[in-house]
Amino acid sequence: MGRKRSASNRHLPLYVTRRSNRYYLEAKGPLLAQLGNRKSFPLGSSFTEMYSNYIAIINQAKFGPGRTCHTIGQLIDRYLLEVTPTKAVDGHSRELRRGAMLKRVFGEMHPEALTTLHVYELIDLRSETAPVGVNRDVSLLSSVFKKAIRWGVITDNPIMNIEYNQEKPRDRYITHEEYTAFRKIAQKEHPLLAPYMDFKYLTGLRAADIRALTKSQLKDDGIHLTIQKTQLKRIIAWSDALRLVTNNLLSASLTGKKRPHSKYLLPNRSGGKYTGDGWRTVFYRAMRQALEQGVLAEPFCEHDIRAKAGSDHNSVEQAQKFLAHLSVKVTERHYRRKPEVIQPLM
Repeated sequence: MGRKRSASNRHLPLYVTRRSNRYYLEAKGPLLAQLGNRKSFPLGSSFTEMYSNYIAIINQAKFGPGRTCHTIGQLIDRYLLEVTPTKAVDGHSRELRRGAMLKRVFGEMHPEALTTLHVYELIDLRSETAPVGVNRDVSLLSSVFKKAIRWGVITDNPIMNIEYNQEKPRDRYITHEEYTAFRKIAQKEHPLLAPYMDFKYLTGLRAADIRALTKSQLKDDGIHLTIQKTQLKRIIAWSDALRLVTNNLLSASLTGKKRPHSKYLLPNRSGGKYTGDGWRTVFYRAMRQALEQGVLAEPFCEHDIRAKAGSDHNSVEQAQKFLAHLSVKVTERHYRRKPEVIQPLM
């Protein structure tokens, strides 16, 4: 049985590891045979270079329409090799974990043997502990089977008309008092956390977009970026408050030490980019302190700050534009959490 991947590698594509600030593809199993038994391929030192070279090597290995997948496990492997790397970085670790779980359950089955009943058995099994999580698991399995149809492995998707668990939109709204109280804890816990909170509230950006921001994107007219999830190009104009918060992020030292040389606005201790799991650990460590000290009566998650920003706008149309949503329905359902004030008739 192979070793589990270290926490620092879990967000990377299948078979990719990082050593000495460089990325490598460590070929195993069917991939090793497809690549002529060459075990290691250097992929570069940056995320962009790594993903570009990774996809090129996978394509070279001819993981294309001619490859036969005899089991669902092989289908999932192919999906994780070909499709997952093309998605935003934050989705990689989630799909790898979900893919590994699905392989444990269905991996040895032939794709045509999977029925709707099998999928409902999985939903029933996991609904008590992870009703929303199992929806995401099934959604990934459905995506795998859609690709399997395109790859010519099967002709029908048994998950097409599955009834998912109902999901209630999250409605946790952070009051200004709660925000201020937690911010004081955040200042003590990590020097970047409080200015990060302010930056996120003022810009409405997703965590992945903030973690990827570099100093070169800070222009005279504002912050230039492309939203990872929607690929919308944005320029966030400067305000006095945003300049102040950005300067606070740029000048914060890390744990009393000299700030590492880094191109990132939010660098980790070595000057690299924080992973999603790494930054969430920073946030939840501070949240645990706030709850233990009685500063907060109810926890909130890091993403709730973005929802607070959307809720505090005057109109849903303003919030939609601010949050870079393609649909106003998403904004209204998930990011407008303050009760609407209705004026009496007279």
